[in-house]
Amino acid sequence: MAEKKKNTKKSTAKKDTKAKQSAKQETKAKQSAKQEKIDKLELKAKQRQTVAAVIFCVSLFMLVVAVFKGGIDSAYNKYHNFHMGFWGFGAYIVPFILIVFAVMLSKNENKKKSIRFLALALILTVSVQALWLLIVSGFESNITFKDIVSAEFGKETTHGGMFGAMLGGMFYVLTHSKGASIAIVAVILLTCILFISRTTIATLFKPVEKTGKVVKEKGTEQIKKQSQNIFEKRERQKQERIERERAEAEAAAERLREYEERKKKQQFDDFSAMGIDVEAAFNEAIGLRTLVDKDKKPIEQKPPVDTVSTDEENITDDFDNIENVDDSYSDLINELEPPFIQSSLSLDELVEQVALKSEENIPSQDDGFENIEAKPKKKKLENADDEIAEFENDILENEQEIKVYEKPSFDLLTPPSGGGMKTTRDELKENGEKLIAALNSYGVEASILDIVPAPAVTRYELSPAAGVKIKQITNLADDLSLHLAAVGGIRMEAPIPGKAAIGVEIPNREKGTITLRECLESTEFAKSKGKLSVVLGKNIAGSVIVANLAKMPHLLVAGTTGSGKSVCLNAMILSILFNATPDEVKLILIDPKTVEFSVYNNIPHLLVPVVNDPRKAAGALCWAVTEMLNRYKILNGNNVRDLDEYNRLCDTNPELTKIPKIVIFIDELSDLMMVAPAEVNESIKRLAQMARAAGIHLVLATQRPSVDVITGVIKANIPSRIALSVASQVDSRTIIDVAGAEKLLGYGDMLYWPSNVRQPMRVQGCYMSSAEISRVIDFIKKQGETAYDESIQEEIESQIIPEKKKETVEGKKMNKDAEDEEIIEEAIKFFAENPQSCTGSAFQRRFGFGFQRAGRILDIMERRGYIGPIQGSKPRELLITPTQYLQQKATSELEEEEE
Repeated sequence: MAEKKKNTKKSTAKKDTKAKQSAKQETKAKQSAKQEKIDKLELKAKQRQTVAAVIFCVSLFMLVVAVFKGGIDSAYNKYHNFHMGFWGFGAYIVPFILIVFAVMLSKNENKKKSIRFLALALILTVSVQALWLLIVSGFESNITFKDIVSAEFGKETTHGGMFGAMLGGMFYVLTHSKGASIAIVAVILLTCILFISRTTIATLFKPVEKTGKVVKEKGTEQIKKQSQNIFEKRERQKQERIERERAEAEAAAERLREYEERKKKQQFDDFSAMGIDVEAAFNEAIGLRTLVDKDKKPIEQKPPVDTVSTDEENITDDFDNIENVDDSYSDLINELEPPFIQSSLSLDELVEQVALKSEENIPSQDDGFENIEAKPKKKKLENADDEIAEFENDILENEQEIKVYEKPSFDLLTPPSGGGMKTTRDELKENGEKLIAALNSYGVEASILDIVPAPAVTRYELSPAAGVKIKQITNLADDLSLHLAAVGGIRMEAPIPGKAAIGVEIPNREKGTITLRECLESTEFAKSKGKLSVVLGKNIAGSVIVANLAKMPHLLVAGTTGSGKSVCLNAMILSILFNATPDEVKLILIDPKTVEFSVYNNIPHLLVPVVNDPRKAAGALCWAVTEMLNRYKILNGNNVRDLDEYNRLCDTNPELTKIPKIVIFIDELSDLMMVAPAEVNESIKRLAQMARAAGIHLVLATQRPSVDVITGVIKANIPSRIALSVASQVDSRTIIDVAGAEKLLGYGDMLYWPSNVRQPMRVQGCYMSSAEISRVIDFIKKQGETAYDESIQEEIESQIIPEKKKETVEGKKMNKDAEDEEIIEEAIKFFAENPQSCTGSAFQRRFGFGFQRAGRILDIMERRGYIGPIQGSKPRELLITPTQYLQQKATSELEEEEE
């Protein structure tokens, strides 16, 4: 047993020794093979460097031979002549190509890339030589290829060399056309340039594409300008024709009136000469009691001359009164003209002039309210019976006449009480002195050019001294507010548009009120054209601000509670009610708060009752989009561009029916965005982009001007905005893109920024009480019952957004899994196209996911066997193709359906 154990140990030791020896031999073999491989690579590198050096030397030699000539009978000169005859002007180009090739070989660059460059460069050179040969040389029609090569050889730099002659001669002999040969060689030349520069065909034609776009845009713009000019010319001619016809009609009517007056006067004189009292006869004929006493003597006949003279005296007296009225009117105009304040006036003189102007402009309670009864003119009759018949016919016609809508009168509104300006001269002087003193304390010199008082603020117009920058004054806004103890702070307008001055707006201690009536009765509103003109209030200079919704074409209003937002909307609605009939303008009022617009129910201007339900409001906006598209079809069918042009066409074509404009007022947009954000945002976006030409306009108001309520798309398509008092500078920038609304005083103080103005203007909004609104609405309602369109209401009801139900946990999980499946399918396609991108970071960058979600999806793919495990810094291995994945997915779906 012991001997067996010893033998076993010996055999085991021999086996271990043999294994070690074989392992050593394998290691030596691997090392020797590796060394042989290294030696081969080094040998190839040395050979490459040697070839590069040889080529470099040859290229330098060729360049020297091309540049320098030898003696006349020397062997070098003969070789020089042969060299130049063989290469032509390519003798100067080929050496540089070989130098670049040698450098590429020396840098151990890709061999195929180097050879490709050498071949393309030589072909390019030969093509240029052949092109030169075909352009310069003149060949006979029966010349042969041999004649061309032999004729061109030896002309040195004046020809294309032997290779150029071979290429160009070959094409010429084949085509016998010089133009065709040049075209073929040019194509070869262009192909070489594209391959060498690695330029694609798309890149080559990009300048042509850009030029085409520019030409197309210019042509389109030119066509639009010409169309606009033609349209304006036609409109001008049409207006001139209308004015001319109107003037002719007025002249004809005037001539007819003069003729009738002369005829009636002649008839009256004839009856007077006959002793007939026409007035008494008329009264007796129509059954009225005469006031003439029975014992009164007959009226003595008076000569016609006396009657005429008496009339002339009365007329003269009337004209004297008219002249007195004109004088008083001219005095009133002079009083209303603003004083021209010169910079040389002192502060006391400025304050005195402004205070006097404010006191003189305060209207009395009795001004403009005296009812003057017009005396009816006595109508001279030819025959009393004829007059009675005419009177009866008028009564019958009036009974048959259709009742016409009557616009409300301004008398329904409260007249101004004269409390617009409440700033005293002491306050003006005190603030002016404090302002100059505060500026001087900071080393800023300025003088007051003008003082413009307004109901809420007073603007002091400063003229900086020489060398004082605007920023030196504007940067002191907070410090000046502290010195002046201004409630709400001051606001600066630097510079004032159209003036070489800086406006400092200081709040008044007592605020005045601007009534809606004085704005509606202003000349600015009377001159405004369009049925959608609305009054907003007065600016600091005292001018009434009138906005036209048709030109805006949409408006965005924002302001916190107490800022006057609802009053501003009511002023716009009442302006439309005073200015337009129900056949001209229709309204849709959306009031989620249910308290602001409820008073307007049952007026004929409403398309539907005031909408209070936010879900129903979303349906109303969807209906507006449908109506907009229907109107565009009508406009397109009649070849007109907008609703105004279509309505003008209806005046000449009785078969067409006019379409009213629609204004949609939304009092609180944020409530709608909370209930149905997607539907409301989409409807408002489409209406804001397209509804102008269809005659549909939006007025959106909100208390919370945040970015989730006023989205970027809404702001981009609604350029006209009104910012009332807001809570912060962020809200101000959200609504009007600049700061300043956070410093407003509230109660109608606003920054109005229409789309055609470069910076916002400060406006004090007009005020109307609830009683005034009720009086106007009651007057409109008394004219008849309101009949809403039931088809519109039914369509709005059908488009109501249903309430969203909360998703269960299982539903959310199923939606999440479905979304993950779509991402996995996209990821497999991406990894199949880019194997090196099968990493977590590349997956995150490609799909924009966070670390946790990207890692979770990759783990799912690994568990399913789609990708391999992590291999350190190396990308994962893709174990499935997109086709196999789709097959597996289809199979699993079939199995689920069978189950």
